[in-house]
Amino acid sequence: MITITYCHRQAPSLTIGGAVTGGSTAKQCIAPASADIRLLTTENREDTELMHPLTSYLGILGGVGPLATASLYRRIIELTAAQCDQDHFPVMILADPSTPDRSRALLDGDRERVREALLTRAQYLDKLGVGAIAMPCNTAHYWAAEIRSAIHCPLISIVESAAALAVAVAGHGARVLVLGTEATMRLGLYHHPLRCHGLEPADPTEDEIALMTRVIADVKAGELVRARQTMKAFLEARGADDAAAILACTELPIAAEGIQAGGPAMIDPSEALAEVCVNWLQAAREKHREPLPDSQAMAACS
Repeated sequence: MITITYCHRQAPSLTIGGAVTGGSTAKQCIAPASADIRLLTTENREDTELMHPLTSYLGILGGVGPLATASLYRRIIELTAAQCDQDHFPVMILADPSTPDRSRALLDGDRERVREALLTRAQYLDKLGVGAIAMPCNTAHYWAAEIRSAIHCPLISIVESAAALAVAVAGHGARVLVLGTEATMRLGLYHHPLRCHGLEPADPTEDEIALMTRVIADVKAGELVRARQTMKAFLEARGADDAAAILACTELPIAAEGIQAGGPAMIDPSEALAEVCVNWLQAAREKHREPLPDSQAMAACS
């Protein structure tokens, strides 16, 4: 048994088979992969009362990517009617950037590693006791059904949230362009949810797929100026062929931030997801420990 115990204002102590180490010595200890490791804190001990019941916490399965994770949490904060710190909602963020590239896995056929990583992280948050999970990655929602089957709490879908917003903005029967990672665009990840809402999905051209791939890569690399220049030129050239465009990769709204251009109305799935999350958090705060909606109730359609 290996136990790492953290206390306020003290160096962590590492207990291995009864022997205790601390400070810099603890940093040198490497536990085997098969070890039973438990993390104890003064905040989560059984005799410590949490300010919020765990079922009122939103879990964010993040790191996919890191900037998109931070952006979602920022949006949740900005959408919250809070007068002080204590008015904000309780959120647990698991930001592990080691999840393999989702788009490459879907296109190259090596999907199992991504599936396993996403399910493991979702199950970790679920076992912590959060009341719902949100995942700020459009492409990762290819595995949404499997994630829902592997956890007990709801998965709030960014795809379903964006599709519902698109019909509110563009109207029933409107043509909606979907931009995102190469996998999202080629696999038609949004086609079924959009059609369920009475919308017509529009596929991008090969040139547009290549362009969006470059924009996403620039955002991930921190080249925001170049990404925004490319995005602005694309939106100006696109014109008004479509009623709306879903920026279906969480890096694309970052690239489009602050751009004033003619053309289709831009739908930000992260904004849609944040709004649904805030609504869920408000309901969870009011209900506390009452039963939460079934995960499938979050779906726009089956």
